[in-house]
Amino acid sequence: MNVSAASPLFKAMLAAAGTALLTPPALAQKQTVFYQGPVEKRGTERAAYQKLILDLAHIWADCDTDLMRRIFTEDVDFSYPGRRIIGRDAALADLAEFCKVATERSIYFPKDAFYIDTRNGRVAGEGQFRVTQNGAKQVDNDVWVATVGKGRSALTKEYL
Repeated sequence: MNVSAASPLFKAMLAAAGTALLTPPALAQKQTVFYQGPVEKRGTERAAYQKLILDLAHIWADCDTDLMRRIFTEDVDFSYPGRRIIGRDAALADLAEFCKVATERSIYFPKDAFYIDTRNGRVAGEGQFRVTQNGAKQVDNDVWVATVGKGRSALTKEYL
């Protein structure tokens, strides 16, 4: 599907997010997000959904507050084991606290990492989150599930 033949949802996504949704995040000094699978065809709704999860990974791997502001709705409902956060400002504060104690952050997605359901506005990505937190190295197997609204994540859940 190309942009001119995209669904109304995708058109709304592009209108709300502009080209930021399809533009790669700023280049980091060191690669922090790795994906071994196929990238969806540029300009498609599936590519926008896949990029949303990859951007979510860059937020946490690169402590990128600007990217979080772009992809989370103002009233995002974000949860992970033991914590539920309502609102983008609260998510930004949570990110800041995480980035104070977490170093050597990277996220790896295998080639079959994504489940993309554009019809229902949902996308999931499965990966390994590698981090040194409070001096201890750890690796978590994570799944992020996002409900997409107006080109942004309105609901994001992280499962370990």
